[in-house]
Amino acid sequence: MLSALQNKFFLINIAVMAVLGWVVYSLFLGPGADCDPAQIDYVGASVNRLQCANEIIPVADFTNANLSGADLQRTRIGDPANNTFAVFTNANLSGANLVEANIVGGGFVDAKLSKINAIRSDMRRGDFTDASLSNATLIQSTFTDSKLVHADLSNAKMDYSTFNRTSLIEADLSGAKLKFADLREANLTGADLSGTTMIGTDLRGADLRGARISGTFRDVIFDANTRFPEGFDPSSPPSGSRTLLNG
Repeated sequence: MLSALQNKFFLINIAVMAVLGWVVYSLFLGPGADCDPAQIDYVGASVNRLQCANEIIPVADFTNANLSGADLQRTRIGDPANNTFAVFTNANLSGANLVEANIVGGGFVDAKLSKINAIRSDMRRGDFTDASLSNATLIQSTFTDSKLVHADLSNAKMDYSTFNRTSLIEADLSGAKLKFADLREANLTGADLSGTTMIGTDLRGADLRGARISGTFRDVIFDANTRFPEGFDPSSPPSGSRTLLNG
């Protein structure tokens, strides 16, 4: 009798382990859900590792959607020519692949974009107000005319990226890498630039009044229109940095 009971428990344990294994595979190892370019309503959806690489999606609403781990590599979402834009308000795209994605005019208000890979992506005229892009890789990406007010860009890699006329008011750029980035006429008032790396960064016409500046500043370019924080001497940048260049 004891042996039969033990066998029963053994079989139950095997069944439970099989179910748990299937769940783990489905959530973390198995193929993600395929993208349907015709689907435009993802509001509140939870899609495991959405596979949308190389797709063209004219318009879509991802408000409150959970798309963590999604693959949107080289995906074009939205059509500015027809005034249609993607909405990612409060969406979770943490860890998503956005390499070379084209999401011009996208709405990313309060979106979770930490650890995304968005190398060479086009995010012009996007609204990233209160969005979290901490530890994101944004190298060679374009954010011209975008809004990143109160955005969290801490420890983000943004080397060679373009932020012309971008609003970064009170954004957190602590620990960020901005080597050879173009921030001409960017609004960085009240931004946190503590521990930020700026080497060859173009700050001509940028407004940094009220910003907290420390870290590495080498060969940074500025002009008569660059506004620095009160008391900050551009001819004597933070300790360990070389003199900024007046462009």
